[in-house]
Amino acid sequence: MTRLPNGLGRTIFIAALAGVMFAGFLLVTPRLTASSRDGEPATTTTVPPTTTSTTLAPVTTTTTRPAVTTTTTLPVDPEAVTPENGYDGTVTLGVYFEGDGGGKEYAELHDGGTIKWRLHVVNSSDEKLWGVFAYLELNGPAACEDHILDPGESTDCWVTGPAADGAYVAEAWVNAWTLTAMVKDKVFVDFVVLP
Repeated sequence: MTRLPNGLGRTIFIAALAGVMFAGFLLVTPRLTASSRDGEPATTTTVPPTTTSTTLAPVTTTTTRPAVTTTTTLPVDPEAVTPENGYDGTVTLGVYFEGDGGGKEYAELHDGGTIKWRLHVVNSSDEKLWGVFAYLELNGPAACEDHILDPGESTDCWVTGPAADGAYVAEAWVNAWTLTAMVKDKVFVDFVVLP
């Protein structure tokens, strides 16, 4: 008799045993699911039918489309217009600048000089504002003197930028927070830098 290599006979025996067990499982499983527990006969429970009565109201349908009235006019009352989220007048922003030669607000600006911007922030509400943050596009954040404003208080925020020949529109904005929401304002300022 020829001996099988070491371990091969054991592997064949285990594979054959596993196959027989799996085949037995497949034969017994349908019978287990169809029979009752512990050899007890299966019982059937009948639920008596219930009778309910519902009376529906008659439904009226129509195939004619109702007339639709549209209007393209805006409301005249500004209170009727919902402001964009945060732009509710709680905080207001004014923007001013001065050039190298001094002067306030709309002073002359010359190419190659610098522009000193003042962003004036006012708490126009009856709530305290926290975290006042002002920003001038293309120049960066403006350093604010105060970041907490009581109702009616104001602060100035400052930023300096270069002056280059041409006509521009400066975009400045401010954010602040009440106890319940973020509020904001945005201002666009036209200015000209002379050659």
